[in-house]
Amino acid sequence: RTDEGGDILLEIGGRTINATAYALEHPGGAAVLRKFHGKDATKAFAAARHSRRAHELLRQYEVTPPRRSPQSGRSATATPESESSGVAAVSSRWRKLATEEDRSQVHKVLGVACLLHYVYRCGRAIGGSSEATDLAAGFVGAAVPWEPFVWLAAHSALSLSSLKFHVPRERVRKRPMIWAEFRAHNIIFALRSFACCALAVLAAGFGSSVDGSATDWGSFSCVALTGGVVLASLAAADRVTARLREDSRESTTETMPYWDGASQQTQRRFKTFYALCQFLATLGCLACANPLWPFVIALPIQLASLLMTLVRKSILSTRGYHLLYTAALCVPFVVGFRSCFSDAAPLAASGVYGVTPPWLFPALLPLGILLLALRRRGVNKYALWTPVVAGRLAIEAVL
Repeated sequence: RTDEGGDILLEIGGRTINATAYALEHPGGAAVLRKFHGKDATKAFAAARHSRRAHELLRQYEVTPPRRSPQSGRSATATPESESSGVAAVSSRWRKLATEEDRSQVHKVLGVACLLHYVYRCGRAIGGSSEATDLAAGFVGAAVPWEPFVWLAAHSALSLSSLKFHVPRERVRKRPMIWAEFRAHNIIFALRSFACCALAVLAAGFGSSVDGSATDWGSFSCVALTGGVVLASLAAADRVTARLREDSRESTTETMPYWDGASQQTQRRFKTFYALCQFLATLGCLACANPLWPFVIALPIQLASLLMTLVRKSILSTRGYHLLYTAALCVPFVVGFRSCFSDAAPLAASGVYGVTPPWLFPALLPLGILLLALRRRGVNKYALWTPVVAGRLAIEAVL
C-alpha cells in the first residue's frame, strides 16, 4: 500500500527492505521512502552516499532470506551490533554520532568547544564572586575586549554549520527529532541571542561610567538595535513556518512528542513551562542589561539539537530528552536569580551598564506570564511585542 499509513517495501541491491517501521525515523523523511514503494531504489540509495550506519540498517530491515557466507556459514548480513554486547554495544551506539555529512568534524569540534564555554560562563556567574565582572561571566570588563565576540561568532558558526546535515521536511511524530522547520527556528533564535548578547556588551562599553552617569546615544542605539533584532527574529520565524510547516495544526512545542505513559496533565505542565520560557527568553534578550542573559538563553536552544540527535541515534529516550531540556531551561532562572543577590546592586541602581538591577529579573517573570496569557487568548504576537519594545526604548530614553 502506498497510503501514508501503509507498508513501505522497496528493493536495494537485490534485497527486499521493509522500511515501514523505520519510515518515521528516516532522516530524509518518510515521503522519500514512500516514493520508492514497490520499486528498485538501488541507484537512489547509492547516489545519496549513505553512511555505514545506513548500510547496517538495510540488514536490520531486510525481509529476504539472509545469504550464507561459504567460508564461515554465517549470515552475510550479520552486523557488528548483532554480535556485540555489554560495553561494545554501548560503544557502538556512540559511534553513530560519526556521520559522512560532517567529515571535517567541524560541527562536532565547535559543539564540544561551545558546550565547555557554556559551562565556564555559567559556572563563573553562579559560583563566582558577587562582583559585576563575575555576574556578567566576563562579558563585561574582559581582559581582551574582542574575546567575547570571538566566542559569540563560534556559537553562531555552530548553529549555522547544522545546515550541512540533511533533515526531513515533515515532522517525526513518534519521538522528538530534528526536522526542517525546527532547525530553522533553532538557528534564528540562537542567532538572536548571540546578537543581543553582543549588543549588550557594546551597550556596557558605551554606557558605563565611574559615577554611573546617564547613558549616551551609543547605548541607546544598542537598545534600539536589540528591539529590531527581537522583532526581526519573530518575523523570520513566521516566514520559515509559512514555508516549511506541513500541518498548520502543529507547533514546534505544543505538539512535541512525549514518552509512552506521560499523562495529559504532565504534558500540559511541560508545554506551559516551555511556552513561558519562550516569552521570558524574548524579554531577557530585549532587556539589554547583563550580556550573560541572552547568552545563557541560547544554552537550551543549542542543546535541544544535540538532545534530539541523541534521540534519533537511540542513545537517549524521549523521557530523557524532556528532562534534560527542562534542566537546561532552568539554568537561565538560576543565573537571573543569582543577579538579585550581589554586591553589585548599588552600581546597578545607579545605572552602570553590564550590572543587572536586582529588581529586573523578578519583574520579568510576571510580565512573561501576562504576555503568555494574552497570547493564548488570541492576541497577535506583534500586537504584544511592539509595545514592549517601544516601552523598553522609552525607559532607556528616560534613564
